[in-house]
Amino acid sequence: MHLTLHLGVHRSASTLIDKCLAKTALASPQAGLRVWQPGRLRRMEGFSEYARHFDGRGQLRDKDAAVAAGLAEGALRDAVAAEVKAGTRHLFVSEENILGSMGRNLQTARAYPKARARLLAHLRLFQPAPSRIAIGLRDYAAFWQSSYAYLYARSGGETPCPDGAAILEQNSGWGALIDVVRGVWPGAEIMLWQQERLGGALRQICARLASLPQDIIQLVDKRLNASKPLASLGAVFSTVQRQALEAQYKSDIAEMRCRGDVTWLDEEK
Repeated sequence: MHLTLHLGVHRSASTLIDKCLAKTALASPQAGLRVWQPGRLRRMEGFSEYARHFDGRGQLRDKDAAVAAGLAEGALRDAVAAEVKAGTRHLFVSEENILGSMGRNLQTARAYPKARARLLAHLRLFQPAPSRIAIGLRDYAAFWQSSYAYLYARSGGETPCPDGAAILEQNSGWGALIDVVRGVWPGAEIMLWQQERLGGALRQICARLASLPQDIIQLVDKRLNASKPLASLGAVFSTVQRQALEAQYKSDIAEMRCRGDVTWLDEEK
């Protein structure tokens, strides 16, 4: 059995990808695909608290942390063993919060500021290591605005608007995040796509993620989990800031598409 780990990013239609693959797995059990959506891991003993038991170098903090981490590791190990016993050949595990939370992003005006430390912690949890890492990317300005809109609605309007100027100043780009992922899992295939291309390439992306023919992929509503427009919601960025972020995104994506250590799933084969 091989493992694909889907890391988001948040607000990049990761839920849509998960739902399509879960529907496909149910419709074609002979394919041997099993999909763990985020709730599956979050219900697992000790998973949501797992990363806090480690320091920034991926080392356990103390003996109590070792005991707590061991419980989570045992729970995951047992669940994976059950999948193997059931005949699962491809386990697709999705959890955006492994990288970090939207709330922390907004508080710090940085995308996943503790990603390296969190991934180093989860390096120990996911054994054997995932053979593939799946990550959807999104235009920076839209990523931040959508994250703010989601948390604003969920908090009943209590989430403060993040500082657009600080975000722009600190934005290291998706390429830097991919470098972090590559450093933690050097042997994994990193599979990428742009959220903006899902409209015409959703079936192709899902098929390549699942290693299945396109004609058996089951699609769901493409507006799933989309942010709702809110009259009271402010804009995170000025027009000039948005244009700067859009230009950076375009430049970063062009550079990343020339990388030899990633696989783009939204390109025509």
